[in-house]
Amino acid sequence: MEMDISQYKDLFITESQEHLDALNKFLLQLENDPNNLDVITEIFRSAHTLKGMSATMGYDQLTELAHEMENLLEHLRTGDVPVTTNVVDTLFSCFDTLGAIINAIAEDRPEQIDFSGLVGEIRSVTETEVPVAPAATETEAAVSPPPVLEEPSAEAEVAQPQTPAQRVMEPQATRAGLTEPPAPAQRVTEPPAAEAEPAQPQAPAQGTTEPVATTPAELEIDEADMRKYSAIPGMRMMRLTVELDKECLLKSVRVFMVFKKLAQLGEVLGSMPPVEALEDEKFESTFQVAVGTPESGQRVEKALLAIAEIASVKVDVLHEPAQEARPSGGAGSGSPADKASAGLSAARRTQSVRVNIARLDTLMNLVGELVINRTRLAQIAQGSNVPDLREALDQTSRLTAELQDEVMKTRMVPVEHVFNRFPRMVRDLARAEGKEIDFVVEGKEIELDRTILDEISDPLIHMIRNSVDHGIATPEKRVKQGKPARGTVKLSAYRDRNYVAIEVYDDGEGIEPTRVFDRAVSKGCISEDERRSLTDDDVLRVLCLPGFSTSEQVSGVSGRGVGMDAVKSKAESLGGFVLLDFEPGLGTTVTLKLPLTLAIVQALMVEVAGETYAVPLGTVRETHVISPEDIKTVQNHEAIFLRDETIPLLRLDRLLECSHLLNGAEQFPVVITEIGPRLIALGVHSLIGQQEIVISTLDKFLKRVEGFAGATILGTGRVALILDIPSLM
Repeated sequence: MEMDISQYKDLFITESQEHLDALNKFLLQLENDPNNLDVITEIFRSAHTLKGMSATMGYDQLTELAHEMENLLEHLRTGDVPVTTNVVDTLFSCFDTLGAIINAIAEDRPEQIDFSGLVGEIRSVTETEVPVAPAATETEAAVSPPPVLEEPSAEAEVAQPQTPAQRVMEPQATRAGLTEPPAPAQRVTEPPAAEAEPAQPQAPAQGTTEPVATTPAELEIDEADMRKYSAIPGMRMMRLTVELDKECLLKSVRVFMVFKKLAQLGEVLGSMPPVEALEDEKFESTFQVAVGTPESGQRVEKALLAIAEIASVKVDVLHEPAQEARPSGGAGSGSPADKASAGLSAARRTQSVRVNIARLDTLMNLVGELVINRTRLAQIAQGSNVPDLREALDQTSRLTAELQDEVMKTRMVPVEHVFNRFPRMVRDLARAEGKEIDFVVEGKEIELDRTILDEISDPLIHMIRNSVDHGIATPEKRVKQGKPARGTVKLSAYRDRNYVAIEVYDDGEGIEPTRVFDRAVSKGCISEDERRSLTDDDVLRVLCLPGFSTSEQVSGVSGRGVGMDAVKSKAESLGGFVLLDFEPGLGTTVTLKLPLTLAIVQALMVEVAGETYAVPLGTVRETHVISPEDIKTVQNHEAIFLRDETIPLLRLDRLLECSHLLNGAEQFPVVITEIGPRLIALGVHSLIGQQEIVISTLDKFLKRVEGFAGATILGTGRVALILDIPSLM
C-alpha cells in the first residue's frame, strides 16, 4: 500500500519558501564576502534540505534542479570554483526557477518548467559533466553520492558548529530534510573509512535485503558535548537506538518526526548513520541518536513510540545527574538543581506551531463579537443598581480584554518576513541600471497584523523602485555632485503611537516641486489654473495622481504612472496614509503609516445630528470646546487659532449634509485630528467617549463613498460609521 503524502503539501510549500528566502539572503552575503566558507555551508545546507524534501514528496523537477545546483555549491565549498559575479547570477537564476516551480506546485499547475538552459549554465561553470538526479528519487543510492556525504562536508560543519538554539529549531525547518547535527558528533560518526566500505549501514547497496537490527558500532558523544551538557543540572545524556517497522515506506518522514520530538524534549547531539544518509534513506531500519534531555528515559521512550511506524526504542543512559540520588529537602520544595532542571524541561517543551490564518481570522471574529456584547452588558449595567452584576461584568471585561490581547498577539508578525525580499530586488535593480547602492534595513523586529503585512509588499516595492530609479543617480553623476559614488537606500520600521511607520529613504536627487507641477500640466493631470494655486505641500497629491510619472519613457521599472497612486490607494484601504519629506538635491523620504491591526481599535465616539460616528484614536491629538467668536476666516475657509497654530475647521454636520445644524450661536466641541504635519478640527455636536470598536469593512458598493473607512456595531445593535480622517484633509 502507498502512503498519501498530499496532506503534507501545504507544509512543504511553506517550508520551501522559507528555504528560498534563506538561500537568497545567504547568497547576498556571499556576494559581499566571497571567501566566507560558513555562508557557503549555510547555502549548501538549505539546498540539500530542499532537495531532500522534494524527493520525499515526489517533486522530480525540484529535486533535479536542486541536485544540479548542489553540484555547483560543492565546487564552491571545495574551492574548485571561485565565487564570481557569473556564479552568483547563475545561483540567483536557480533560486528564481525553484521559486517558479514551487509556485506551480502551490497552484496545482501541472506544466513542466524547462530549465535545461540553466543546467547548461551550471555545468559550464563547473566545466564538468555531472549526472542529473533521477526522475524518481525516493533514494539516491543509484547515482553518484550526494556531495554532502563527502569528507569536505564534515570539515565544513566543523568550521561552523551549530548553537544549541539552532539544533533545537532546525529539525522543524523541514519535514523530510533533516538538518545536520553538530560538528563534534559528525567527527565520530563519519570516519574516512565509512564511505569506502559498502557493508556499512549508512550506505547499503541498493537492493540489499538483509535487515539491520542494530548498528555495528555504538554512537559515541563527543567529549566536549558530554562535559558541556553534563554540567547542566538535571541533564541526562542518552543514546537511543530506534528501529522502524520493516514495512515503513517513507523512512525519512519518520526520522524527521523522531528528530522533531527529540528537539522538543532536549538537545539532539548527533546520529548514526549521519543525517545526510538518514535524509536520503540510506539505512535499513535502525539508527541511533544521541540526545541531552532533562526527561527520564521512560518518558523519552514513550514519546517516540507514540510516533507511527516506530517498532522499538532502546534507551542507553550515558550520564545520570547526581542530583537524582538526593531527595528533595521537603514537601513543596526542591533543590536548585531540581528547579533548574524543571525550568529547562519547560523551556524544551515550549515550541511554536503552525496555524492556518483562516483559523486566526475566525478566532478574531469571535473575540470581536465578545467585545460587542461586553459593551452591551456595560450599557445595561449602567442602568441598573445591582452591585453583583457590576462586579461580575468587571471580571468578564478583564478576561475578555486579556483574551483579546492574546489573540491580537498571535496575529502579529515581524515585518522582517516582508523586508527580507527586498535586498535581492535592490541588488538586481542597481545592476540593471548601472548604479551602486547600499541597501540598509532597520526595525525588522517591529510587528504588524498578518492581514496588513500580506498587503504591504506591493506598495513597498513601488516605493523602493522609485528610490532606486528616480532617487539614486549613476556613480558618475553622484561624484560630480560631490556625493559618494555609492548611494544609500534605507528601509526602516518603527512604532508611532497606534501606528507602525515604514520609511523608505534615499540620499539621491530629492524632488523639484516646479518640475513635478510642470510635468503634471504637460501630461494633462492638472490644469494651468490648478498649477498656479499649488504649493510644496501639494507635491505628494500630484505624485499620487493616476497616470502621473516624471519618467520621460516607460521602462520595466517606472514610467507608467501607477506607483505612488497604488501606494496611496493601498495605504488608505488599510486605514493608513502616506507622508512625503524631501529636499531638492539631497534626498527623499516616503513614509507609510499603518494601523497595528485592522480588527479591533480604540476610537473616540462622537455624535452629530443624532447619529454616532467613530474617530480612530490614533489620529486624535486633543479635544476642545469652542465658541463662535473663536472661529476666524482664513482664505475663505473657517479656522480656529490654538496655541499659535492655525487649524482648519470642518463642521461634520455641514459636510454630511445633516438636517439638524448647530445654530451658530452656541458652543460646540471640536476634535483636533493629526495626520503627519497636517491638523484639522472636526466640529461635532457632542462627545460620547472612548470605546473599543470592531472594524467591519464597507461593502464594495459603499467603498467609493469618501470620508468613511468602515463601520462598527455598537452595544445597542446600531451601526456607527468610522470616519476616514486622511480623506477629509
